[in-house]
Amino acid sequence: MGARLKRNHSVSSDAASTTSVAEAAAGADLVITSYALLRLDFDAYQALALDSGWAGLILDEAQNVKNASARVHECARALEVPVTLAVTGTPMENHLGELWAIYNVLIPGLLGDLDGFNRIFRHPIEQRADSEQMKKLKARIRAFILRRGRDQPRGGGIAGILRA
Repeated sequence: MGARLKRNHSVSSDAASTTSVAEAAAGADLVITSYALLRLDFDAYQALALDSGWAGLILDEAQNVKNASARVHECARALEVPVTLAVTGTPMENHLGELWAIYNVLIPGLLGDLDGFNRIFRHPIEQRADSEQMKKLKARIRAFILRRGRDQPRGGGIAGILRA
C-alpha cells in the first residue's frame, strides 16, 4: 500500500483560503509544504504535528534554514516532532555559521550556542585556517552526515544510499 500524500498550497490564516492545514492534511501519511507556508502558518502546523503525532520533519533543501535569525529557522527548530532530517547539497555557502544553524535545527546544542561556536570553531577556522579546530568540528558532526561521494553514481535517492 502506498503512502497517502497531501500537498498544502494555501495559508489557513489567509482570508481567501477555505481549507485549513488540518483539513488539507487529513488522512495523509506525508504532508508536503513550503518553507514559506511553514513560516506563515506555523501555529497550524504545530497543532497538527502535536495532534496527529507526526513521526518527523524532513527538511529538503535545508539550506533554507541556514539563517539562524530568520523566522523559518525558528519555526523549523520549534516544530515539536521526534525526528528531524535535513537534506541539502549546500549546507554552507558563505560561512560556518550556516552549518551551525542547520545543526541547531537538527540537534540543538551539538555545536554549542552561536557565540561559543563562533569563538571555538568559526573564527579560528575562517580567520586563521586553524586545521586542528577544523578536525575537531568534522569529528563532532561526522556521525550525523550521510554523504554521496563524487565517485558514487547519482540516482537512487535516499533509499539507494540507505541500501548501500
